[in-house]
Amino acid sequence: ETKVSPWLTEKGARPGSMKGQWHDWLFHKALPYWASHGLDRSTGGFHEVLDLDGLSIGSDKRLRTMARMIYTYALASEQGWHGNAEEVVQHGFAFLTAAEPAPLGGWFKTFDARSSPVDRNEDTYDHAFVLLALAQAKKAGIEPPEGMLQRVLAVIDALQFADENGTSLGYAEDSAGSLPRRSNPHMHLLEAFMLAYEAYGDRSTLERSLQIRELLETRMFDGTQMLLGEAFDQNLGFAGGSIEYFEPGHHFEWAHLLSRLAVLSETKPSEKISSLFSSAMALGINPVTSL
Repeated sequence: ETKVSPWLTEKGARPGSMKGQWHDWLFHKALPYWASHGLDRSTGGFHEVLDLDGLSIGSDKRLRTMARMIYTYALASEQGWHGNAEEVVQHGFAFLTAAEPAPLGGWFKTFDARSSPVDRNEDTYDHAFVLLALAQAKKAGIEPPEGMLQRVLAVIDALQFADENGTSLGYAEDSAGSLPRRSNPHMHLLEAFMLAYEAYGDRSTLERSLQIRELLETRMFDGTQMLLGEAFDQNLGFAGGSIEYFEPGHHFEWAHLLSRLAVLSETKPSEKISSLFSSAMALGINPVTSL
């Protein structure tokens, strides 16, 4: 990496030059392969891991994989992939419909290869992706199961966290109240709430997005260091008392999502966008390779 990088413009790379190759790989190799080999037609859902012959190795299944597969194929359908996207999406929905409900009404975090629950927590990050999957399917014209939007929103609302005074402090890490709490599930909830608003037109999902923006601005971002915290204590204070590490990729993601939110909500862009972007550019890029 310190000697040569094919991505540097002085080495001949140009923005967009790989678009055709990546499009060919995605549309003609990856999507058809997983649509053919990834579906568990025996016990439902999607295989988590395949061997080099395309067969399941019997790994546990994650809820987030179920949701991300639905999202991926719904988005592929919207973008013009002409494979069996709707079949894959409906196969995923069938798994979510048939799965044993968890105590809050959502879905367990992991399942074994036979689709029986293993980790019985209801995970906020995972449910953000269930919501994202539902919204993307709706946008693509693939109708989600009746009542599933209300179901996942009710679970997410049940995972809200408040301090002893009843002040809302975002969302718990999971139904077990695991620590540390993290900013990353909130970021994916922001993404999912916005897409749900675009797909369904439900104003309440936009309001939830704006509440997460306020949390970022008032709790998760350290204006002195110009950094976003990743890990927090019970009341969204920085775990350990200060920001011990940061992830440049998350800074870029938040900046992108906050920019989208300003357009979607017709509100003034967050003042944190430039700080997030600047910190990631200054501290998160290899000065030798620009990676």
